[in-house]
Amino acid sequence: MKILNKTVYLMLFLVMMAMLVLLPMQKVEIVNEAKENTVVKINSLIDFDDNDPTVKQSEEKADYIKENLAMVVEKYNETITEESELATATFVENEVSVYLTFEEKYATYLDFNDNNGYLIIDGENNLHEFQTKGDLEYLKDVELTYYNTLDKFLYYDEDNGCLQPCIADCYDDSIRCADEELCNGSDFEEECCMTVDGQVENSEDGKIYDINAYVAEKYSQYSLQSIQIIPEYDWKYQFDTSLYTHKIGNKSYTEGNCALNAAYSMMFDWKRKSQFSNLDTNYVNISSSIYNDSLYPKYGTNTYDGWFLDDTFSIYRRKLYLDVREEGIARGYLPDVGMKSSEIPGLVETVAAKYGHSIDMRQSSAHNAIVGSINNHRAGVLSVQNSPCYHNHAMGLYGFEVFHYQSGWWIFKQDHYAYFYLIDDGHSYKYHNPLFAKVYGLIQGMDGVAYNVCYYDANYGSVGKTFTYVYSF
Repeated sequence: MKILNKTVYLMLFLVMMAMLVLLPMQKVEIVNEAKENTVVKINSLIDFDDNDPTVKQSEEKADYIKENLAMVVEKYNETITEESELATATFVENEVSVYLTFEEKYATYLDFNDNNGYLIIDGENNLHEFQTKGDLEYLKDVELTYYNTLDKFLYYDEDNGCLQPCIADCYDDSIRCADEELCNGSDFEEECCMTVDGQVENSEDGKIYDINAYVAEKYSQYSLQSIQIIPEYDWKYQFDTSLYTHKIGNKSYTEGNCALNAAYSMMFDWKRKSQFSNLDTNYVNISSSIYNDSLYPKYGTNTYDGWFLDDTFSIYRRKLYLDVREEGIARGYLPDVGMKSSEIPGLVETVAAKYGHSIDMRQSSAHNAIVGSINNHRAGVLSVQNSPCYHNHAMGLYGFEVFHYQSGWWIFKQDHYAYFYLIDDGHSYKYHNPLFAKVYGLIQGMDGVAYNVCYYDANYGSVGKTFTYVYSF
């Protein structure tokens, strides 16, 4: 791996300073202090509190809309130019209380007649949803539902003790995460082609290195609202953790160990933050023991599909990764087919227990789990399926940024949000490009001099996602 020298860092610093001078001043909430234990709180099953003042306030606004629906439709249609987008509702056929999980207040869901859409209104005339088409059957027979601005409607999953999206791109637990990374070499630059929209070429939902350029290109109405980050996160690359190499033509690839690498990346950060201090992250010399590895006969001898043990590989691996790998193999991990991400919670619990830590790991597809985990400064693992960039892949997650804009019509306001996750995707192309560095030290409230960053666009549709996190310990 190449290491950026001091001259490159100095140039990067000067460039970032110049950019900050040119950027307009804006109020941005930047949080890098651990908050209260919100992992459970933000995912909890709540008892409906009809004494909460926001219940009555939202119901009053809902009553006004029901009584004046014709005027609401008329005022909305005055803003519409496409006939297909016109509102045609004539009455409200269903009403449900909504708990807004991020705002921690109540709103009201109104379902318009037939297939004529629905809305969510709170006590301050904020429309959290306004659709002129659609009919949500899953809300027909409920008295209370949950909502966040990324996943939309949520339900409480009793088996996992957390909220889950009512409608989400299905995450199939039977599919393995098996993304192999292109190794260093003459063909390495193929992975380093940058474009004007702030990401690696043709990457769609991932490999975003300049969030401001990316948002300006694809979310031009939005501006940065808040940053939540675990500082000084140390990326872990599949190139460094793989023991075997896969030769395909004239190119070499790592193991498909993204699930193992991501679990290790997460746990290594816990250790660095003194959260589970017994974890052993010391280096171990494996120059002799590698030949006794259970996978060596198949993957290390260049007798199976181009797999071999590279003579130039580092003879050292951290003990924690070796423990993760051993448990992964016990759970079905193989270098060419990877491992199911559904095995990660049990894998982590078993490895942690080896060091005397009792941890309850859970998985959720809702953004609530990510917010709670990052608030507590505990990294997690994001697994994606059918991602245009990553396909089926697992990666460390250590923060997120929120962008926002507000629109409105007549007496109503509507807030729009876009979410971008800070990830350790395990791919080392980032390490070779100085653009993958952001000087958070220049932003008030952030510590340290420079952190590498890589983002994932969480707003991208048709991607199955699940997040593995510490539920309790």
